[in-house]
Amino acid sequence: MRFAPLFITWIIISAHYYRQGAIELAFICLVVPFVIFLRKTIIFKGIQWMTFALVAVWMNTGVDLVSHRLSMGMDYIRLMVIMIGVLIFTLWSGWLLFDKEIDNS
Repeated sequence: MRFAPLFITWIIISAHYYRQGAIELAFICLVVPFVIFLRKTIIFKGIQWMTFALVAVWMNTGVDLVSHRLSMGMDYIRLMVIMIGVLIFTLWSGWLLFDKEIDNS
């Protein structure tokens, strides 16, 4: 059950890249969470840190979108709240992968 947020996070980033037209990258992002079932420590840690790296993608996207809205004189508060929620959810899904059993294997 702790992998569900991870899958949701990677589906959301996949949709983000698909909307930008990066279809290959979107497909890769859909495949990434399934690799976790190989149950290797290096894979767990790699996916965990890649998930944490997504925070930088969301921060960059949020800054770009808010800047665009500000330049157009549009409301940006709701967008900021949504982006902060996505950032927190992404961090949480990566944090759920911390496991002492995995670290000791």
